[in-house]
Amino acid sequence: MPLKRWNIVRVPVERPVRPRFNGRRESWKIVGSRREWYKLSEKVEVIGRYPREKQPKLIASLVDGCILDIQESGRSLGIVRPRILDHYFEKREDFKQYIQKTIDGRFRIRIKDEFPVEPRIKYRCSECRIRRGFHDQQLLELGVYEWIRKHPDKIEQVWENLRLDDPEYDKFFFVGNLYRYPTAFVIISVLRFKKQF
Repeated sequence: MPLKRWNIVRVPVERPVRPRFNGRRESWKIVGSRREWYKLSEKVEVIGRYPREKQPKLIASLVDGCILDIQESGRSLGIVRPRILDHYFEKREDFKQYIQKTIDGRFRIRIKDEFPVEPRIKYRCSECRIRRGFHDQQLLELGVYEWIRKHPDKIEQVWENLRLDDPEYDKFFFVGNLYRYPTAFVIISVLRFKKQF
């Protein structure tokens, strides 16, 4: 698919068919996804790109104080501003050995369960209310896994690539909960913007 971050797209969508639909407001599927898997990419039309200079303001306007705010409002997706405490790789003893096709069926990719390590970040939200004082969540960002795949001898550099410790960047986490575990959240993506001095 020709999708890139910040693309504006037009996509025909529908609610998943029950009983698979879990009631989450953000749960949608591309029309025909059950019978027309081979041509779903044809249904995604890129119609523009969100202007770079407006991106930080848009993200800042969508920030929740804490993941608990997202959860309590019944949403499954949200954006938080983190204060990063630590980042690390957790070893996976049970990683799987299979490959999944991309949505257009042309390429094969490794999925997160096929990597021997799991990137994780410990952080506090800007207005964190969690009892234990911090979140410790898996990072799912595709670019991180691609870096690990291409540079297995330099995996620690991924944190530098994300600018997690760089004070010249504002960082935001795009987070989401898990289908079967609605109170368990993961970091879908790290959004970062160079600070304007």
